Amino acid sequence: METLRNYALVLARRPVEKVFGTLKRSYRLNRLPHFSLARNTACLTLACFAYNLRRLDRLLAG
Repeated sequence: METLRNYALVLARRPVEKVFGTLKRSYRLNRLPHFSLARNTACLTLACFAYNLRRLDRLLAG
């Protein structure tokens, strides 16, 4: 019973965890780099923008 529940959760979490894993691994966002909320927001926004550009490149190539 628990195995089926975990499998259902994995299917829902996989797309989200992939994005967070890429942001942590490729864009070094394990910890926020600044003390200011505005700077952290800008840093995260730019990282997400770069991730989406990288993803767009892959979607257009395929």
